[in-house]
Amino acid sequence: MKKAIVIATMLEAEEVISSFDFQLVREMPFKMFENKNQILAISGMGLDKAKGCAEFLCGNFEFDELLNIGAAGALNENFEFGKFYKVDSFVDENTKEKSSGVVLLSCNRPIKTNLERAQYAQIADLVDMEAYAIHSICVEKNKKFKAIKFVSDTGETCDIVENIKCLRKNIIEWL
Repeated sequence: MKKAIVIATMLEAEEVISSFDFQLVREMPFKMFENKNQILAISGMGLDKAKGCAEFLCGNFEFDELLNIGAAGALNENFEFGKFYKVDSFVDENTKEKSSGVVLLSCNRPIKTNLERAQYAQIADLVDMEAYAIHSICVEKNKKFKAIKFVSDTGETCDIVENIKCLRKNIIEWL
């Protein structure tokens, strides 16, 4: 069986696509690439797009596990720029208390200010815009799910796009 991979943007996925011989197989409703063992989907940014992508994958492809790989912001100094983390639990903005392990908060908007980072650090370690929705669909569809996130930003002054360009090659080493 194949493994499914969801990555939010082409910016994050370009190195994976070229390094693992992925071929474009469809453009709509999501860009989808395949190789012998995997299918890779570009979800787009945000919870709704990620949810739609996960639903589409679960409804149209056979796979054993769905892996979400991509950039995340660190909410405290314990999570280092450029380092990869396997996420243990997923929360949204309505979560009231932090669980154990590496906790990822997914929001529909970027968390840009240090004040917001400090506020959300009470419930999570990292922040992205997709994993919570993908995780929810995988739970609903009884699919295995893993999220691996690399820290692309640590504060207000980061250039996230440039950081992703520098760090995306490290996804290949991790895989």
